[in-house]
Formats: sequence, structure tokens, C-alpha cells
Amino acid sequence: MLSSGNRRGMLPAPWAPVSAIVLAAGMVGGSVLAFQGSGNYTAVGVRGITMASVIVKGKNVHVNVQLTERVASATSVNLSTSGPLTAPASVTVAAGSTNYGFNVLAGNVASDTPASLTATAGGDSATANTTIVAQKVRAVNFGTNPVTAGGSSKGTLNLSTRAGSPTVVTLSSSNPRVHVPAAATVNTGQSRSQYFMVTTDGVDSDETSTIGGTIGITTTTSTFYVRRASVKAFQPARNVLGGRSFRVGVKLTGKAGPSGRTVAVVSSNTSVIPNGNVVIAPGASSGVARFTTSTVGSQTAVNLTAAGIQGTVNVLH
Repeated sequence: MLSSGNRRGMLPAPWAPVSAIVLAAGMVGGSVLAFQGSGNYTAVGVRGITMASVIVKGKNVHVNVQLTERVASATSVNLSTSGPLTAPASVTVAAGSTNYGFNVLAGNVASDTPASLTATAGGDSATANTTIVAQKVRAVNFGTNPVTAGGSSKGTLNLSTRAGSPTVVTLSSSNPRVHVPAAATVNTGQSRSQYFMVTTDGVDSDETSTIGGTIGITTTTSTFYVRRASVKAFQPARNVLGGRSFRVGVKLTGKAGPSGRTVAVVSSNTSVIPNGNVVIAPGASSGVARFTTSTVGSQTAVNLTAAGIQGTVNVLH
């Protein structure tokens, strides 16, 4: 984006000094002028052009031209293009405004093609560059999002237009614990890809990954969420003979993260003593809690709790 500088000088007769705000516009030496106070004038040029850096073939996109000063009368801005880009020959910035918005049309291209738009006013010009692409990914979608660590989801890609031939989209993941295949294919005549699988490893805490689909110079992304697994099952045996030891399985909703998982187990009565915490290995989804019991004079009900899940065991005489 190029910008013009302001050109200032003393206002020639017969113009008279005016207030500090812009009141009128005229021409001096071929330049559009915005008149200011103290007998000074400012030449109006083109400050810049706002245009997308990438445009899909056949698409209309909105463009905005900005002038260096607010004009008090309608001001024409000449336009020219290079490459497969169509724009009006000129546009008119209304009195009291500094900019004007309009549409340009990208031509049909077989491959990524550079193009530009130049705006000229008052002898100043500004140019904006873009690339017209034959195809791009419009959206990256997931059947399930979020998933629990160790889970998976089906993904699809939507293109901006129907594929004119089999189109290979390169896939990427920003998180090493979230996996996607190297690429997905969109068949001829389709705008949606075949399914691809997003798979996950265990995580120590909730994590995200930026999943990207790339065609040529353009990449479209979507955020994929992975939730830390929680304890889902802890069910002690109903009855245990006093003086015996026993085990209870502890299951997670998914996989433990790279640091593994430690689950504390608590007993409500000293007649059942946990033999330490439950340690679940990295990538595993279950572990074992071990207990030792004491002899009791009569049947004793003991509550055991692991990660908020409670079970009751009866210690028998």
C-alpha cells in the first residue's frame, strides 16, 4: 500500500482565508485541493487502498480507497489494474468524505496469479497488491469437538468453489499430541473433502490444536479442543473377609497424559487401608488400587473414595 504526502502552500488570490476546518476543494496545477485556515491549502492525494491480499477466482471483493484529506466537493479517483482483476475506471469520493468503497472482480485463473489495483488523484497514486488463487479452503470442520484425550473425530474440508479436478489439501496440526493425515482430497465436482481422522494422545491438562488446510499460498485453520481425561469408574467388591487384601480397578474416560496420572484413594475406616495412591501410566486409561484389611469383630461397612467417586465395601468377621 502506497501513500501520498501532503503538499501545502499559500492560497493565491482571489481566495480568502477560511476557518480551520475543510470548507472547499479546487484545483491548482492539476491537484485536488482541500482548503484550510490562515490562507493555506493542502493538496489531496491518495493515502492508500485496502484490499484483500488473496482473492479467489471469480469472486467480487470489497475495496476501499482512502484520500489524504476530507474533500468538500465530489472528487474523482482514477483506477487501473494489472493482472486478471476488473475494476471501474474511476470512482467518486463524495463531498465531506475521505474514502470510497467499491467492488473488484477477480478473473478466472488456472493457478495463483498476481494482480494489483492503482488509484490516482491529484497527481498522487497508491497501489495495493493481491494474488488471485484458483482455489482455497473455506472452512475446516470436525464432527466432534472437543474430544477427551485419546479420542478421535472425523474432519472435513470445504472449498470456496467446486473442484475442477482432484484437489489435494495439505493438513497440519500445531499440537504434537493431536494428529492428522498429511493430506485430504476433494474429488472433481465436489466442494467438500473426503473424511479424514483427527486422533489424540493423552494430555495432562486441557489443550488445543490449530488444524490447518493449505492449498498453494493460502491456509485456513480451525481450533480443535482436547479435554483431560477424568476418573469414570471405581467400584470396590461388595464383601471382603477381614485380614485379606483386595484390589479395585480405576478407569479413566480417556488416556492419561505424558506425565501419567495419580489418583488419591481415601478410606473412611482404618479397617481398610489403601496401599498408596493409584498410579496410571502415561497413555494408559486404567490403574489398580490396592487395599489391606484388618480383622473385625463384626461386619463393618467402609466407604472408599477415588477422585470423588465413592464405593462401599463390607469387611466381614
